[in-house]
Amino acid sequence: MSRFRHLVFGGLLSGLAASLAWADDVPTVHLVHPTPDGFTVFWENDGPADEPGIRVFADEAGSEEVTASLRRELLPQAVPFFRGSMDRAARAARTDFVAGVRDRGLAAVRVSGGEPDTRYYVQVESADGTFAPQDPPLPGIRTAWATGFVTESRQVIVRFSEDSYGAVALLEAEGAAAPLFAVVGDVAGQREARFNLDQLVDAGTGETLQPDDLLPLTVHFFPGESLHQTTGSSVDYTGVFRVAGAVSRDFVVDPDVDVAWFAFEPVADQMAGQPFEITVTARTAAGDLAESFSGSVMLEVENGAENPGATEAFEAGVLDGHLVTIGSTGDYRLTAQDPDSGAAGQSNAFVVTTDWENWLALHTEPDDLEDSLREQRRADPDGTGVPRLMQYAFDIDGAPSGSPVEEGIDEDDGERYLTVSFRRLQYAPDVRYLVMGSGSLDGWEVVDVIHPGSPEWVTARDNRAIGQDEARFLRVGIAAGDTFGFWQSGEYGIDALNDPAISAPDADPGDYGVTNLERYALGMSGPEPELERLPSRRTVTVDGEEYQEILFERLPAGEDVRYIVEVTSDFPNWQIIDEFGPGEPTEQVVRDTEPVPDEGYRIIRVRIESDE
Repeated sequence: MSRFRHLVFGGLLSGLAASLAWADDVPTVHLVHPTPDGFTVFWENDGPADEPGIRVFADEAGSEEVTASLRRELLPQAVPFFRGSMDRAARAARTDFVAGVRDRGLAAVRVSGGEPDTRYYVQVESADGTFAPQDPPLPGIRTAWATGFVTESRQVIVRFSEDSYGAVALLEAEGAAAPLFAVVGDVAGQREARFNLDQLVDAGTGETLQPDDLLPLTVHFFPGESLHQTTGSSVDYTGVFRVAGAVSRDFVVDPDVDVAWFAFEPVADQMAGQPFEITVTARTAAGDLAESFSGSVMLEVENGAENPGATEAFEAGVLDGHLVTIGSTGDYRLTAQDPDSGAAGQSNAFVVTTDWENWLALHTEPDDLEDSLREQRRADPDGTGVPRLMQYAFDIDGAPSGSPVEEGIDEDDGERYLTVSFRRLQYAPDVRYLVMGSGSLDGWEVVDVIHPGSPEWVTARDNRAIGQDEARFLRVGIAAGDTFGFWQSGEYGIDALNDPAISAPDADPGDYGVTNLERYALGMSGPEPELERLPSRRTVTVDGEEYQEILFERLPAGEDVRYIVEVTSDFPNWQIIDEFGPGEPTEQVVRDTEPVPDEGYRIIRVRIESDE
């Protein structure tokens, strides 16, 4: 069975190549696609061609005509079946296709019935009915001596612009006796021309061309109106003609464009998974805008797995508003390169970060966003046993296969220690990784606190050797950015985290009269709380009555804390007059429901409770 591998080049291929003109006043003749029994003749007329005519000779002087002994067939054939088997629609399609090629002023004839390894010479009929060139030497081509058995179909599909249906393409290869011939839209798609590289003939042996490694290719494009454009590429023949992957790109090559490099408008820091726009300009060696550049470039992400591929075409030397998406956090640059001229350019360095809210929006159905924040973090909609918060923190979605957390053992000074390695986010402001150890699965202690950063994979070691306890366990916990645990892990060191008298929610380290929970809820530091952030009291006059108001700042996000505004005129009996969770706006002003009494007292306060 033949295997089909396609290398796809996309876009309008342009440039200027040397033609095979024999004189200024005669058609340009291309003798191409030799086989053991024939070849193809292609030429361009000044206008729409009628039924083309050719003469074939056995000598370059044109004295021994052999036209009558050969078969001549008008090309192209839009439907590759015997005419008698085609229905009316197929025959009409073929007729329209051939007419479209002729309307471009193009003509092609397939000559067959010849002898292998034999030279033939050709005259073609020009628009005025005469045959040219009139004077020798006539253009000639040698048929193939033999073609090998095709063990694998080695195909190249070249994609052109949308209006190229009916145009002609020639594929020229290094070491080949002659180019291959194809018409855009014949057999392949309406924008495509397909070539089988097994039909290339070795210029030295006359047999099928068999390169050892890279085969340089040149594609010539004839859209009509005497236009001739060209571009180059290559395919890899090593092994069994493996092509790393289909390459699709849209580009225009214009040798008159002096593009030397590409300049990026500054790229700001971005959020992972969110499309952002870039602007790139083509520049000359002098730094001026290369306004005539209208090709596309290959865009790559430095230090990233993403490969955005080809851009759309530039307009007047400018690519404006091109969308790029980078899925992972990290430090990046973008590189633009014109595959034909080699011109390249690089963007500034920028950071791609993420946060829980961004990740959730990218990975959650809109209906699920109605759940509470706590429910969203603990949810496991796919039933994998990994809640969403862990999927976010370990960058599981879209990451390489394998577990995001791996256990191990490290030896040091004759002692063996448990280790845990895990994949972390590089940039994320709202997550920390708490490595915790235990000898009994109760009373976990913090071994290490690891922040997002580089390298992506990080390893932490237990602080107690194996054997010091009857059993030893090591795990990684996640502290989210709008929780007490996240605040706690950032405010205190490892020793303090393992000492409840310092870091517990109800602890008051330093005897400031403010617990850790209150410090967290009011946006204070842990070791040295900013007491000016405590709730403040004031009085206002309303309708001649004086009322107390209490002012405080709440956290913008979180579900593990509540702000309860209470009043009392009969301590210790308190009455709740309002209650809040974190949110926006952060500044809260709550007025008492009763005026300040003429006698006695009335106290207003904010009590902070944990929802955990």
